[in-house]
Amino acid sequence: MSEPNSKDSGRSAQGLRRRDFLALGAATAAATAVATLPAGASSFAASSPLGIDLTRGERLSVGYIAGSAEWVGQLDLPWEHYGADYASFELEIVPAEEMTVGSELAVATIELCVHGLFPRLPEPGKAAWKNLYLFASVPAPPEMIFGPDPVTFLAWSARMDPQPSQAAKVRPVLSTGVDGGLRLGLEMRSPARAGLDRGSKLSRPGAASGTASDIVERTTNFTVDDQVGRPRLQEGVYLLSCGKQGWDRGWRGTLDELRGLDGFDSVAIGIRRLE
Repeated sequence: MSEPNSKDSGRSAQGLRRRDFLALGAATAAATAVATLPAGASSFAASSPLGIDLTRGERLSVGYIAGSAEWVGQLDLPWEHYGADYASFELEIVPAEEMTVGSELAVATIELCVHGLFPRLPEPGKAAWKNLYLFASVPAPPEMIFGPDPVTFLAWSARMDPQPSQAAKVRPVLSTGVDGGLRLGLEMRSPARAGLDRGSKLSRPGAASGTASDIVERTTNFTVDDQVGRPRLQEGVYLLSCGKQGWDRGWRGTLDELRGLDGFDSVAIGIRRLE
């Protein structure tokens, strides 16, 4: 999107400063994500600050479901139509950092479909986190000389309390960088551990007395290049692990078998190139 130049005030023809325009775009994206939440959950998503730094954070482990490129035009994943037969659905999941991909998604417009928690919505008390946020980003356009780059926005969220629930599926349209760069991040919040120092980096400032919480931020930056430590970007379904090393090794088996294992909770996202 181009913006008229203004020598005197730095404002567009509509009267918005560049910084205001950037903030408005991020706020609009966040409002869209909040609107997709289940009834009663809006205040939950709105409580997460749009402040995660997607250029930092712990490493996010990413897996890729082999053969999933044929699903990217669908809003629902195949086993979501299987009903009682889902247990027999075969899956092969490979570490996304070990893949070899083409360059089709470099400098591309893509649709990111957030399918939700995989392989299932956790049962009460079974997740290591209580609040979960997915952040995505778009590169700041060249004319935006102020503000953050990339521009981060809250795309999706889930919660465990008072009952496990997750936002509806969303399909934001994003842009990738010259190397297929696409930054995503998970922010997970859980009750404070016994003896946690509230002055530590895991406790957010401004929390009410007695409500300090652990906050873990994991981020990643996709690429189409052969770069160590970065997941490769192509069309298909990816799994963003809620744990430290969920998809660092390949896995093969039925969906039912995977549902019976611990430590593989993830957020499933679909990547589709738009023509």
